[in-house]
Amino acid sequence: MKRQNINLALIAFLTFFIIGCLGERSLKDNDTDSTETLTEGDVTTTIPDEAMCFLRTDGTKHQDSTYVYIRLKGDSVSGIHHWVPDLKDARRGVITGIKKGDTIDVVWNYTQEGMTDTLHTVFLLEDGLLKQQAYAVQEDGRQVLDPNAPFDIIYNPTDCPKFE
Repeated sequence: MKRQNINLALIAFLTFFIIGCLGERSLKDNDTDSTETLTEGDVTTTIPDEAMCFLRTDGTKHQDSTYVYIRLKGDSVSGIHHWVPDLKDARRGVITGIKKGDTIDVVWNYTQEGMTDTLHTVFLLEDGLLKQQAYAVQEDGRQVLDPNAPFDIIYNPTDCPKFE
C-alpha cells in the first residue's frame, strides 16, 4: 500500500511537471496579439508582429519545393526555412536574423541527412515577392552565400498556416 501511494504521488508530480513545461503553445495567439512597445522621448510606438509565408516550386513537374515562414518583430527576424527536393534529402530548419529596409539577413540552422549545419542566407522583399541571393559552391562541396550573386531565386507569397 505504501509503495502504491509513492507511485501515485510520483505519477502526479511528473504529470504536473510535464504540463508545466509544455504550457499552451499556439501561433494563432501570437500572430495578431504579440506586440513590442518602444518609447522614444515622449512618444510610445507599438510594433506588432508580422508573419509572412512564401513558397517556391521547382522541377519539370513542380515536384521540388522550398517553404519560408518569416516572423518580423521590429527589426528581428525568426522563422522556418524548408528545402524539400523530390526524392532527395531535405534541409529543414529555422532562420534567425535582422531586417534592414527590404533586406533580410539570416542564419539558417538546418538538419540534412541527420547532420546539423548553418548557412548564411540573404533575402530581399520586393513587389510582394521574396527573393533570395544564390549560394556558391566551394571546392570541398560546401555551399556558402555568394554576396555578388543577384537575387534571382523567387518565392511567391502563400497563406500562412493557422494553428488552433
